[in-house]
Amino acid sequence: MERAAQVFLVLQPMISSHCRIAVNLSPMQFHRPSFLNTLHSTLEATGLSAHSLELELTEGILMNDTEAAIETLHALRAMGISIAIDDFGTGFSSLSYLRHLPVDKIKIDRSFIINISESSKDAAVVQGNSPSLTILIY
Repeated sequence: MERAAQVFLVLQPMISSHCRIAVNLSPMQFHRPSFLNTLHSTLEATGLSAHSLELELTEGILMNDTEAAIETLHALRAMGISIAIDDFGTGFSSLSYLRHLPVDKIKIDRSFIINISESSKDAAVVQGNSPSLTILIY
């Protein structure tokens, strides 16, 4: 994360001020007791603004110890960090579950919506229900 922050800070003067750097987190990183302190230290050491950082988590990270994971997500949001759920639809999460998560972006696996033109249920997935939530299909 430190290396990614350093590279982003070098590139930042050349890109839009609205750009963020997205960093994938492993389950091990996310669930470490020192994760939030380490992240705060990394931001401080590199000078990267929390608003310039987007953390990408897989839905599986949120399946284990859900309450603690949601608490961590709230702490990240309070810091100003954007949160994306990556590869949504490849695990067992339900869409109703998403309403309870403090996330900014959902990256939906293409296989999750492949029958969108033939299924009203699949079509509902991409309509979204929050103006502040971005849904990306890849």
